[in-house]
Amino acid sequence: MKRYFTRTGLLFMVLVVALASLGIAFGLWSKTLYINGTVSTGSLHAELSVDAVTEYETKDVGNCSATLGQTIQPNDTLNIEITDAYPSYECDVRFDVHNTGSIPIHVNQPSLSNANPGAVDVSLVDCYAENVQLHTSEMAYCTINIHVLQAAGMDADYTFSATVLVHQFNEPG
Repeated sequence: MKRYFTRTGLLFMVLVVALASLGIAFGLWSKTLYINGTVSTGSLHAELSVDAVTEYETKDVGNCSATLGQTIQPNDTLNIEITDAYPSYECDVRFDVHNTGSIPIHVNQPSLSNANPGAVDVSLVDCYAENVQLHTSEMAYCTINIHVLQAAGMDADYTFSATVLVHQFNEPG
């Protein structure tokens, strides 16, 4: 009987091991799933355009012109040149900032820097709101008024500059 028990016990152990192996085999069945992603970022681009140049004079003496130039990218610089100006000469340069990128932008008003405020007055007129949001292909208009004051000297050169900060729409101004 002892032999019978050993055979039966051995058979039982083999069956337990076989069943356990079968359970492991079922438990190890698997499949791998994949997730792929792509992120494409947009572009922040803005340009300037000259809309109009208006001169306020009774004599055809002075000349005010505005041209677009390039510092980093095309149309990112507006050059204003006034020649043969005299005291009380005044002109307006109306320009626009337009969004040529693929994401919305916020545009700050121009920050003016006038090296000779006693000789030339430079100011913003009818300018877009500070930190205005522009979507792709939208534009905002602003006018720079330049007025030669009575204190301006003869045969003198006066300079001014302005910068326009353009930044992504979801950052604070």
